[in-house]
Amino acid sequence: MDLLRELRWKMDGIKDDFERAVYYYICVGFQEFKYGKRETKQVTKEQILRYLVRKGLVRERADGSLPDDRKVREAASRLLRRGLPIVASAHRKGYFVAETLEEINVTRREYRSRINRMLDVEKGCDAACALLMGQGRIFG
Repeated sequence: MDLLRELRWKMDGIKDDFERAVYYYICVGFQEFKYGKRETKQVTKEQILRYLVRKGLVRERADGSLPDDRKVREAASRLLRRGLPIVASAHRKGYFVAETLEEINVTRREYRSRINRMLDVEKGCDAACALLMGQGRIFG
């Protein structure tokens, strides 16, 4: 339970209300999991958005549906960039507190894979520019 105390202490350093609320709700899900009150430690974007609506930090759309989750993704990314163990995985639905190095490394590998795909696209852009400039055969 030392991790729970550390997570609580780290929350004091988050000044942005939106990020703080996202962090808080993910940590609550983790705490409930640790105390046996929920089956998984993952908290879905939908659950986070519903919490943010209740807190008045986002609004539902005119038709009553939840807003886009882009801000939640960005907040979670900023939290991880600060070194807080808030991660998501393509293999698990939702955000969660990473407890092990392997959980962090899964996230790291997924980001690295995305980076490599983006670099491949950049190389393709370079080749397309060369083609448009009449240099297609030089790089081909």
